[in-house]
Amino acid sequence: MTPSRLKRPAILALSLLICQSALTNAQTTTSADAALERRALAAAADWQAGAERRAALRAQLKRAAQLARQAELDAEDKKAELEIEARAKKKIAAFALRQLMQANNERETAAAKDWQVGETRRENLRSALKAGAGYDGAPKRQTIAAQSANGEDSKKQAERKRAQRAAAAAIERQQATKKRDQLRATVARQVAFEDRQRLKAAAKARAMALITKRAQEAATARRAKAEAAAKARREALTKAKAVAKAKALVAQKAAKAIAAAKAAKAAAQAKAQAQAKAAAQAKTSRQVVIATWGGGYGQAQQQALFAPFEKQSGLTTKAIQHGGSTDQQIVPRADVLNISSLAAEKGCRAGNLMPLDDLSLKPAPGAATIAADLIDGARTKCGVASMAWSHVLLVQTKSFKRRTPTSLKHVFDVRRYPGKRAFVKSPRYILELALMADGVKPSEVYKMLGTYEGLSRALTKLEPLRPHIIWVDRAARAYELLLSGKAAIASGYSGRAFRLVTSNPTLKTIWDGQIYDVDYWTIPKTASNKKAAQRFIQYATAPKSLAANARHFPYGPMRRSAVAMTGRHNILDIDLQPFLPTSKKNLRSALKFNSLWWAENEEQIRSDPWFEEITQPVSKATRASLKRGGTRTAITKSRRKKRSTQ
Repeated sequence: MTPSRLKRPAILALSLLICQSALTNAQTTTSADAALERRALAAAADWQAGAERRAALRAQLKRAAQLARQAELDAEDKKAELEIEARAKKKIAAFALRQLMQANNERETAAAKDWQVGETRRENLRSALKAGAGYDGAPKRQTIAAQSANGEDSKKQAERKRAQRAAAAAIERQQATKKRDQLRATVARQVAFEDRQRLKAAAKARAMALITKRAQEAATARRAKAEAAAKARREALTKAKAVAKAKALVAQKAAKAIAAAKAAKAAAQAKAQAQAKAAAQAKTSRQVVIATWGGGYGQAQQQALFAPFEKQSGLTTKAIQHGGSTDQQIVPRADVLNISSLAAEKGCRAGNLMPLDDLSLKPAPGAATIAADLIDGARTKCGVASMAWSHVLLVQTKSFKRRTPTSLKHVFDVRRYPGKRAFVKSPRYILELALMADGVKPSEVYKMLGTYEGLSRALTKLEPLRPHIIWVDRAARAYELLLSGKAAIASGYSGRAFRLVTSNPTLKTIWDGQIYDVDYWTIPKTASNKKAAQRFIQYATAPKSLAANARHFPYGPMRRSAVAMTGRHNILDIDLQPFLPTSKKNLRSALKFNSLWWAENEEQIRSDPWFEEITQPVSKATRASLKRGGTRTAITKSRRKKRSTQ
């Protein structure tokens, strides 16, 4: 150890002692200023309270002024209302007086008219009397005397009526005079009331003005007092800030010293952590984490791929089981994923997988290009095929006495090849088989199945098999029915079919119309060791590696050169060419399974009433109709008509 390294701990300890002493001195020098600081804070609080009181007082003054102004406005409005009401009452009294005088004049005019009529009658009577004085005869004199007497009576009646009208007019004049006197008294009382209201409003306004003036004087006095107190508090606060600034400067110097000591310690710790992290990264960069399938296939990969890759590359591999899930949260530490075609397609579209366009694959020995060696579907944008497995048909030869079915058309011919068929209750695989059995080329199956005519054609081909189909929920159950003799033909997968056929000589596989699917090697974007992952995929997809994997587990290599290299099984020591889905003979009439198409259309096909009806138990009447060859076309037409109307 060098002397400079020996001095570092002593320097750090001395720095800590100096910092502690500086903090102690700062505390002792500032204890005397604590009281002053508290007083300054109390003064600031008092100034704040005074400010609040001043604000409250200003609000009160503003409210008092508003009340005084409102009182003045109310008095003016009341005065105007009273004046309008007085003028209205005067107009009403004048109108009533005019009405009374007009009625009296009308009565006097009527009385004068009546007296004039009486005078006219009397004048006429006198003229008649004078005219009749020259004639003789008692009747005429009696008549004139009677008329004269009647005239006297009429005159007396007219005088009585005139006297009555004069008395009535006098009474009405007295009543009118009384009403005028009452109206004048009412107007006088109203005027006196209005005068009193004006006096009260004026007194109230003077009182409010006096209150406002006194409140303003008090507010001015309090404001002057508050300003003086605020000035004193500001001076105290300025002094306290100066003391606090000096104290903060001392504390800042002490903190810098402590921070320098801590920084030196943290630097030493960071250096040690960086060294440990670099060692861990160096160890991790030499390891490839592979998420793959479990069971026998995972063991075969360990023996055929992982262990030889470690020897060849000098890297280490770590296999983890994903159980069929492709969720990046479940396998966040994986550098390589071995997943299904649907998961690879969805992950690539979602941007969760790395494109492998620039990944170079070595061509097989003697091959000019890699493209000629790859089987259809061996490579996609984000994946390279690891193997192919297929859906096949398995036949129990003991169930057929005369002839054994060897092709897909034989499976759909129940007349020449009678017996139960055990199929999985799913539109997958069975509809493709129906179309290929009806003569559709494998390259046109999904194009045809995506149309109404194609789906109807597949269901029509499948309908005669209804009485002979045993629908099961999984492929393992179909193989169980085949082994027990309850079914003559069963649908399933090539891996288990290989184990059954090699252990039971009465079973045979029909490769005609096989539907193969592919698993892919992919690299997630979260991979921490992408270069090592690319090296592993290049090694695992080389022809020798694919052939070695197939010898351990008879899935089909997706390179023609690897199929030719496969040879015999490692344990059973049998030729694997008849059992590989991608061998030249078995691939001749094979169909590449379109998992993405089914993901988009399976739900709609499952809900189709025709398909639901086909997968239901068959009634006796329908079974009898299907057994009669001539009625099959009529039943199919009725199904098509029913489907077209929906």
